[in-house]
Amino acid sequence: MTDKYDVGYRKPPKHSRFKPGQSGNSAGRPKKYKSLISVLEEPVTMNVKGKKREVTAIEASLRKTAQSALEGQLSAIKRFIRYCDEANLLVDRNRPATHGVFRVPIDPDNYMGRKFTEAERKEIDWINSTLNKPPPEEPPTEKQALIRRVASEKHFIESVGRKMTIFELIQQKLRHRALVERHEPSHAYFEKLLTRTTIDLDPPNVGFLVVPAQIPIWLSPIRIENAETGEEVHVPGPDDPRFDRKTQFRLNS
Repeated sequence: MTDKYDVGYRKPPKHSRFKPGQSGNSAGRPKKYKSLISVLEEPVTMNVKGKKREVTAIEASLRKTAQSALEGQLSAIKRFIRYCDEANLLVDRNRPATHGVFRVPIDPDNYMGRKFTEAERKEIDWINSTLNKPPPEEPPTEKQALIRRVASEKHFIESVGRKMTIFELIQQKLRHRALVERHEPSHAYFEKLLTRTTIDLDPPNVGFLVVPAQIPIWLSPIRIENAETGEEVHVPGPDDPRFDRKTQFRLNS
Protein backbone atom coordinates (compact mmCIF):
# COMPACT_ATOMS: atom_id res chain seq x y z
CA MET A 1 0.00 0.00 0.00
CA THR A 2 1.52 3.34 -1.05
CA ASP A 3 1.56 6.38 1.27
CA LYS A 4 -0.29 9.08 -0.59
CA TYR A 5 0.92 12.65 0.23
CA ASP A 6 -1.00 15.65 -1.09
CA VAL A 7 1.12 18.74 -1.79
CA GLY A 8 -0.67 21.99 -0.96
CA TYR A 9 -1.10 24.67 1.64
CA ARG A 10 1.39 24.12 4.48
CA LYS A 11 2.39 20.85 2.82
CA PRO A 12 5.64 21.43 0.86
CA PRO A 13 7.13 18.61 -1.25
CA LYS A 14 9.15 16.20 0.85
CA HIS A 15 12.34 16.69 -1.18
CA SER A 16 12.38 20.46 -0.49
CA ARG A 17 11.76 20.29 3.23
CA PHE A 18 14.44 21.35 5.74
CA LYS A 19 16.31 18.33 6.99
CA PRO A 20 16.53 17.75 10.75
CA GLY A 21 19.12 20.14 12.27
CA GLN A 22 19.19 22.36 9.17
CA SER A 23 18.57 26.08 9.78
CA GLY A 24 16.28 28.07 7.56
CA ASN A 25 18.56 31.10 7.96
CA SER A 26 22.08 30.04 7.15
CA ALA A 27 23.36 33.64 7.32
CA GLY A 28 22.26 33.94 10.93
CA ARG A 29 20.25 36.62 12.59
CA PRO A 30 20.60 40.14 11.21
CA LYS A 31 23.06 42.35 13.10
CA LYS A 32 21.50 44.45 15.83
CA TYR A 33 22.56 48.09 16.09
CA LYS A 34 22.74 49.96 19.38
CA SER A 35 21.23 53.07 17.82
CA LEU A 36 20.39 54.61 14.47
CA ILE A 37 23.62 56.64 14.51
CA SER A 38 25.65 53.43 14.84
CA VAL A 39 24.40 52.39 11.39
CA LEU A 40 26.10 55.49 9.95
CA GLU A 41 29.37 54.50 11.61
CA GLU A 42 29.48 51.13 9.84
CA PRO A 43 32.27 50.89 7.22
CA VAL A 44 31.35 50.77 3.54
CA THR A 45 33.56 50.41 0.47
CA MET A 46 33.67 53.15 -2.13
CA ASN A 47 36.04 54.67 -4.68
CA VAL A 48 38.07 57.60 -3.33
CA LYS A 49 40.42 59.22 -5.86
CA GLY A 50 40.17 56.14 -8.05
CA LYS A 51 41.02 53.70 -5.26
CA LYS A 52 38.71 51.47 -3.27
CA ARG A 53 38.67 52.42 0.38
CA GLU A 54 36.63 51.60 3.45
CA VAL A 55 34.90 54.68 4.87
CA THR A 56 32.05 55.21 7.30
CA ALA A 57 28.53 55.51 5.96
CA ILE A 58 28.55 59.17 7.07
CA GLU A 59 31.61 59.93 4.93
CA ALA A 60 30.16 57.95 2.01
CA SER A 61 26.98 60.02 2.22
CA LEU A 62 29.00 63.24 2.36
CA ARG A 63 31.06 62.25 -0.67
CA LYS A 64 27.92 61.21 -2.56
CA THR A 65 26.45 64.65 -1.82
CA ALA A 66 29.65 66.28 -3.09
CA GLN A 67 29.53 64.22 -6.29
CA SER A 68 25.91 65.22 -6.93
CA ALA A 69 26.81 68.85 -6.23
CA LEU A 70 29.66 68.72 -8.78
CA GLU A 71 27.15 67.38 -11.30
CA GLY A 72 25.13 70.55 -10.79
CA GLN A 73 22.26 69.40 -8.58
CA LEU A 74 21.23 72.52 -6.68
CA SER A 75 19.75 70.59 -3.75
CA ALA A 76 23.08 68.78 -3.28
CA ILE A 77 25.00 72.07 -3.60
CA LYS A 78 22.85 73.60 -0.87
CA ARG A 79 23.23 70.55 1.35
CA PHE A 80 27.05 70.41 0.97
CA ILE A 81 27.46 74.15 1.60
CA ARG A 82 25.24 73.80 4.67
CA TYR A 83 27.60 71.08 5.93
CA CYS A 84 30.57 73.39 5.30
CA ASP A 85 28.80 76.15 7.19
CA GLU A 86 28.41 73.80 10.17
CA ALA A 87 32.18 73.20 10.01
CA ASN A 88 32.87 76.99 9.99
CA LEU A 89 34.34 76.92 6.48
CA LEU A 90 32.29 79.88 5.24
CA VAL A 91 33.99 82.36 7.58
CA ASP A 92 36.57 84.57 5.88
CA ARG A 93 39.39 84.29 8.39
CA ASN A 94 41.78 86.41 6.28
CA ARG A 95 39.64 89.49 6.70
CA PRO A 96 41.44 92.02 8.94
CA ALA A 97 39.69 92.94 12.18
CA THR A 98 38.08 96.40 12.25
CA HIS A 99 37.31 96.55 15.95
CA GLY A 100 38.12 94.90 19.22
CA VAL A 101 40.32 95.36 22.28
CA PHE A 102 43.95 96.42 21.95
CA ARG A 103 46.17 95.87 24.98
CA VAL A 104 49.16 98.17 25.08
CA PRO A 105 52.42 96.20 25.21
CA ILE A 106 54.83 96.70 28.12
CA ASP A 107 57.70 99.04 27.18
CA PRO A 108 60.81 98.56 29.35
CA ASP A 109 61.99 102.04 28.31
CA ASN A 110 59.15 103.52 30.38
CA TYR A 111 60.87 102.23 33.53
CA MET A 112 63.70 104.72 33.63
CA GLY A 113 66.44 103.96 36.10
CA ARG A 114 65.59 100.27 36.30
CA LYS A 115 67.98 97.73 34.86
CA PHE A 116 66.23 94.59 33.64
CA THR A 117 67.94 91.25 33.80
CA GLU A 118 67.91 88.94 30.79
CA ALA A 119 65.28 86.72 32.43
CA GLU A 120 63.03 89.73 33.11
CA ARG A 121 63.32 90.98 29.52
CA LYS A 122 62.46 87.51 28.21
CA GLU A 123 59.38 87.43 30.43
CA ILE A 124 58.29 90.89 29.20
CA ASP A 125 58.78 89.72 25.60
CA TRP A 126 56.62 86.67 26.34
CA ILE A 127 53.86 88.86 27.85
CA ASN A 128 53.87 91.18 24.82
CA SER A 129 53.83 88.28 22.36
CA THR A 130 50.68 86.86 23.94
CA LEU A 131 48.72 90.13 23.76
CA ASN A 132 46.21 91.09 21.06
CA LYS A 133 45.67 87.57 19.81
CA PRO A 134 42.22 86.30 18.82
CA PRO A 135 40.73 83.76 21.21
CA PRO A 136 41.70 80.18 20.38
CA GLU A 137 39.22 78.27 18.26
CA GLU A 138 37.40 75.45 19.95
CA PRO A 139 38.52 72.01 18.72
CA PRO A 140 36.20 70.72 15.99
CA THR A 141 33.80 67.87 16.62
CA GLU A 142 34.25 64.56 14.80
CA LYS A 143 31.61 65.57 12.26
CA GLN A 144 33.20 68.99 11.68
CA ALA A 145 36.64 67.40 11.26
CA LEU A 146 35.22 64.93 8.71
CA ILE A 147 33.50 67.70 6.73
CA ARG A 148 36.68 69.79 6.69
CA ARG A 149 38.77 66.83 5.56
CA VAL A 150 36.45 65.96 2.68
CA ALA A 151 35.83 69.59 1.66
CA SER A 152 39.58 70.39 1.65
CA GLU A 153 40.53 67.32 -0.41
CA LYS A 154 42.36 68.53 -3.51
CA HIS A 155 42.05 67.28 -7.10
CA PHE A 156 44.08 68.37 -10.11
CA ILE A 157 41.97 70.17 -12.72
CA GLU A 158 43.60 70.15 -16.16
CA SER A 159 41.54 73.06 -17.51
CA VAL A 160 42.72 75.26 -14.64
CA GLY A 161 46.22 73.85 -14.41
CA ARG A 162 46.23 73.49 -10.63
CA LYS A 163 44.74 71.55 -7.78
CA MET A 164 41.42 72.70 -6.35
CA THR A 165 39.59 71.60 -3.24
CA ILE A 166 36.17 69.96 -3.43
CA PHE A 167 34.70 73.01 -1.73
CA GLU A 168 36.24 75.32 -4.35
CA LEU A 169 34.94 73.14 -7.18
CA ILE A 170 31.41 73.15 -5.77
CA GLN A 171 31.53 76.94 -5.40
CA GLN A 172 32.69 77.19 -9.03
CA LYS A 173 29.86 74.93 -10.11
CA LEU A 174 27.34 77.10 -8.29
CA ARG A 175 28.75 80.26 -9.93
CA HIS A 176 28.58 78.62 -13.35
CA ARG A 177 24.97 77.52 -12.87
CA ALA A 178 23.98 80.95 -11.55
CA LEU A 179 25.91 83.30 -13.83
CA VAL A 180 26.64 81.35 -17.02
CA GLU A 181 23.70 78.97 -17.32
CA ARG A 182 21.42 81.61 -15.75
CA HIS A 183 19.60 79.01 -13.72
CA GLU A 184 17.21 81.20 -11.69
CA PRO A 185 17.02 79.06 -8.50
CA SER A 186 20.83 78.79 -8.48
CA HIS A 187 21.16 82.54 -9.03
CA ALA A 188 18.77 83.29 -6.16
CA TYR A 189 20.68 80.98 -3.80
CA PHE A 190 24.04 82.37 -4.95
CA GLU A 191 22.97 85.94 -4.14
CA LYS A 192 21.62 84.86 -0.76
CA LEU A 193 24.89 83.08 0.00
CA LEU A 194 26.98 86.13 -0.87
CA THR A 195 25.10 88.27 1.64
CA ARG A 196 26.14 85.84 4.40
CA THR A 197 29.73 85.20 3.41
CA THR A 198 30.81 88.59 2.07
CA ILE A 199 30.84 91.73 4.23
CA ASP A 200 30.44 94.69 1.88
CA LEU A 201 29.77 97.50 4.36
CA ASP A 202 31.68 98.49 7.48
CA PRO A 203 29.97 100.26 10.37
CA PRO A 204 31.02 103.95 10.38
CA ASN A 205 31.97 104.03 14.07
CA VAL A 206 34.37 101.16 14.54
CA GLY A 207 37.67 101.13 16.37
CA PHE A 208 39.72 99.53 19.07
CA LEU A 209 39.27 99.89 22.80
CA VAL A 210 42.78 100.66 24.08
CA VAL A 211 43.51 98.98 27.40
CA PRO A 212 46.70 99.59 29.41
CA ALA A 213 49.06 96.68 29.66
CA GLN A 214 48.49 94.24 32.49
CA ILE A 215 51.58 94.71 34.63
CA PRO A 216 52.85 91.64 36.50
CA ILE A 217 53.19 92.02 40.24
CA TRP A 218 56.98 91.64 40.21
CA LEU A 219 57.22 94.66 37.86
CA SER A 220 54.67 96.83 39.67
CA PRO A 221 56.14 99.76 41.64
CA ILE A 222 53.45 99.34 44.29
CA ARG A 223 54.70 97.99 47.62
CA ILE A 224 52.66 95.17 49.08
CA GLU A 225 52.64 94.79 52.84
CA ASN A 226 51.36 92.07 55.14
CA ALA A 227 48.31 93.51 56.90
CA GLU A 228 49.13 91.73 60.16
CA THR A 229 52.88 92.22 60.44
CA GLY A 230 53.38 95.31 58.27
CA GLU A 231 56.31 93.60 56.55
CA GLU A 232 56.78 94.01 52.81
CA VAL A 233 55.71 90.97 50.83
CA HIS A 234 58.39 89.77 48.46
CA VAL A 235 56.95 88.85 45.07
CA PRO A 236 59.25 86.43 43.20
CA GLY A 237 60.35 87.59 39.75
CA PRO A 238 61.69 85.63 36.76
CA ASP A 239 65.13 85.34 38.40
CA ASP A 240 63.66 83.73 41.52
CA PRO A 241 63.38 79.92 41.60
CA ARG A 242 59.93 80.34 43.18
CA PHE A 243 58.67 82.35 40.18
CA ASP A 244 55.39 81.01 38.78
CA ARG A 245 54.23 82.42 35.44
CA LYS A 246 50.64 81.37 36.13
CA THR A 247 50.39 83.52 39.28
CA GLN A 248 52.51 86.52 38.33
CA PHE A 249 49.45 88.68 37.70
CA ARG A 250 47.76 87.98 41.01
CA LEU A 251 48.80 87.77 44.62
CA ASN A 252 47.72 84.66 46.46
CA SER A 253 46.19 85.27 49.87
